[in-house]
Amino acid sequence: MPKSKIKNAYLERLAFVNDQLCYFQFADDEVRRIIEGLGDVDPLKMTPEIFSENPYSTRIRVRFDELLSFREKAMATSSGISISLGVEHLLYYLDDIRELKLEISKATESPEKSDTPESRAEKNLKHWGASISPAVFKTIKYFRLRRNHIVHARSTLTSEFDRFIRHESHHLNSYWTSRTSLTGLDFSSKDIESFSVSEVYTCAKLLRVCIEEIDEAIASTFSNENLIEYMAREILDRDKKLKGSIKVLSRKVCRCIKDHFGVDIEHVKVESFVKGLLENA
Repeated sequence: MPKSKIKNAYLERLAFVNDQLCYFQFADDEVRRIIEGLGDVDPLKMTPEIFSENPYSTRIRVRFDELLSFREKAMATSSGISISLGVEHLLYYLDDIRELKLEISKATESPEKSDTPESRAEKNLKHWGASISPAVFKTIKYFRLRRNHIVHARSTLTSEFDRFIRHESHHLNSYWTSRTSLTGLDFSSKDIESFSVSEVYTCAKLLRVCIEEIDEAIASTFSNENLIEYMAREILDRDKKLKGSIKVLSRKVCRCIKDHFGVDIEHVKVESFVKGLLENA
């Protein structure tokens, strides 16, 4: 399967987000057990009195009868921050994959104007002849608007987000239900700041799926010639002495294209192209 050389780095970042969510859930459940196991405690007692051995108990100073609701709000905040970080990774991926495509293929961007990252990506992919469902870009828009709602501390939905939910949520629910087993996210819900356990993991996985689908679509537009030239120039920039050894350079190009882009090209074809590239340099 073709891929870009930046795909794994971004998927690794999203894996860190998923690990963070797993840790939060693990720690949250342990805290729940501790609180529930305390038995009869004066509901007006403050956390520093109850957890005197915990050096951080003075930082929250919450009454015992408010501790469970405080925990739930803290978990919702942690989930929102984590998903917002995942959305940032996705949006930066869109920028980086666009730049990589322009560099490798010497392509141009779509002449159609775009005022959002997902719209720009969708028009560019169409311009480059890549095939991908519009639902992927609508999903990215949903995540971007939800992130904006969380980080901008809005009390109500923007008209754009409200309109998006009314017009697109049914289609997105149907699309992802038919294609995946990810059923934790309801795109029609307007409870934007709350995250159930299944919802937060579904969000994290969908961010990954969006990158995988876009990456495969763009990587499929890289011609073998473009990849050979790009990789040869990148290798020669690091080691100019290889200009005098076409066979060694060609082997490196073959290996790097396979490792970074998931494409097998016959060594004889690579060597022939590299030879012509150096002769015309």
